[in-house]
Amino acid sequence: MRGDVFRMIISVPEFGEKKSNTFGGDLATVSLGPESRPESGPESIFERVIKELLVGARSKSELAIALGHRSVSGKLNERIREMVADGLIEYTIPDKPKSRLQKYCLTEKGRQLL
Repeated sequence: MRGDVFRMIISVPEFGEKKSNTFGGDLATVSLGPESRPESGPESIFERVIKELLVGARSKSELAIALGHRSVSGKLNERIREMVADGLIEYTIPDKPKSRLQKYCLTEKGRQLL
């Protein structure tokens, strides 16, 4: 302890290691695992949705769970709307796009993308 400043180092083993400097002293360990990377990384929400729909038709909530989300995010909603507009996926109930029973499936264009 120096004056009014003290330093506490807490080690959290499940986070791996990345060194960062703290208060000009020793280096603490911090982690940035793959789950902390942004969704725009190598495998985006877009690609992951396509891969999930290869298995079969899925609802938005089923897609969210398959992607590891707790609920449907705004980003997922946005990507699904873009994919429908681009003709990569389609509604299983085209007459009722806002139906609670709505699911999405790949179009031929979507299959060719992969």
